Amino acid sequence: MSHFGFTADPPRRHLALRYALGAVALGVLAVWIGGAALLLFWPAVALLMVAANYALFGPESFQKSANGRMSVASRLLLAPYHAGAWINSRAWTRRHPASVAVADGVSLGRIPVRRDCTTLTTIDLCAELPGRGWRCYAFPMLDLVAPDPEQLLTASRAIEAARSEGAVLVYCALGVSRSASAVATWLTVTGRAASVDHAIETVRKVRPRIVLGEDAKRAIAEAVEMAR
Repeated sequence: MSHFGFTADPPRRHLALRYALGAVALGVLAVWIGGAALLLFWPAVALLMVAANYALFGPESFQKSANGRMSVASRLLLAPYHAGAWINSRAWTRRHPASVAVADGVSLGRIPVRRDCTTLTTIDLCAELPGRGWRCYAFPMLDLVAPDPEQLLTASRAIEAARSEGAVLVYCALGVSRSASAVATWLTVTGRAASVDHAIETVRKVRPRIVLGEDAKRAIAEAVEMAR
């Protein structure tokens, strides 16, 4: 799980730096242009907060609850970032299925619009955007970094439990990394896949664009080991 303190994880440091540089660039632009451009301080502050979340505070600082809801303060302060993250999720997935069936009533996909999940139970792995679904269980993880094995195991158990309530959609922003890791963990832990590699290939067959590097594979394997 995440703890307060400056991260030693290189990908998190790199992403924190990128967001911080984006914040500085917007701030400089706002001052240089002046006038209405001063509104750029709003997205600048949002990016600076995201940089701090990556560098110091972890996914909890997005203030997302277990049911996927975000605090009013977080939604207001991060609104420009939320808009950008939502547009990015659509831009990267516009030519691909929003979700795909994996096994036994469980689907994997990008963050849905509300009208597409009014009857679904959703398992939300996305820290940076508000949850979706009439019954949502959130396990917020930072994007583009290795998932936490304990969270993967907890999410996989939630997936299995949610199946008793009907169809389940497991999602993150794009539906190719965090959510794919959770589904692969679920397949392995529940015996639907014989190994982590088998689970990943099962997911890849239905969603070929999944991105699971060696760090993600190790996290999945550790989560499976914890379940034994």
